Amino acid sequence: MYFHYTTIESEENKFMKNYILVFTGTGNSLHLANEISIHIDNVEILPIQAGIAIPTLKPAASIGIIFPVFFMDAPGLVKTYLSQLQIEANIDTYIYSVATCGRYPGNALASIRKILQSKDAGLNFAMPFIMPDSIPFPEFIKMQAKTRQQQESRYKEQFKRLIAAISARKHKKASPMLPPVTLIAHIRSKNVSNFDENFAVTDKCISCGICAKVCGANNITITNEGDYPQFNHNCAACMACFNYCPQDAISYKNHNQEWFQYNNPNLKLSRRLGFYEK
Repeated sequence: MYFHYTTIESEENKFMKNYILVFTGTGNSLHLANEISIHIDNVEILPIQAGIAIPTLKPAASIGIIFPVFFMDAPGLVKTYLSQLQIEANIDTYIYSVATCGRYPGNALASIRKILQSKDAGLNFAMPFIMPDSIPFPEFIKMQAKTRQQQESRYKEQFKRLIAAISARKHKKASPMLPPVTLIAHIRSKNVSNFDENFAVTDKCISCGICAKVCGANNITITNEGDYPQFNHNCAACMACFNYCPQDAISYKNHNQEWFQYNNPNLKLSRRLGFYEK
């Protein structure tokens, strides 16, 4: 149980919105945004996704940016979205970013800071938030099963620190961008749009369309009823299609027998399916 906090500090800001921009694959980042919205007044959660009109954010009390770390950096889709986003921030707008990651955030938060600086907006608070990886390899699943209680305890501890920091409008700089990490991230994320070449649809597919609904890159189409999904090489590598398939019909590098699905167990499927505009 957490205390209720508010980021509103003045009468002038009382009726301003608190925006949270979210990109999610497994649902971890969306679940975290939902949890934050419980403890902050007047919140609007907006999806970061491809193929939609990018809004102009009116002056707000706060703007949060929450996303998973891919290839030791912020996802390319997130960086493109933020680069095109128009922010009408006032001097009192508090901007924070949270990078959900399995271990190490790399240059993810530094990348967000750099984009915001190009818009004459500052990143007031940056925090990595440890959660399960989006690529659930067998060793990781076994480790999770053994340390579930520790994971839950870590989540509560991290969340308590995060919500307290946001409520107090604390400042914490993003770690500096490290050239070796930049090089590694560039190499690993090269041609990420073709990451979907790792996927194959098996005959277990029932053409339910869930894979297309959870895809924030709008990379999956099902042309006719009964057709198998088609991958269009605009992939963000979020693994949502693999992890949310109810039939386990999407294999990753032909390892569907050895690899395990993961999606956030605390996020309702209806919330995840309805998050992205389709």
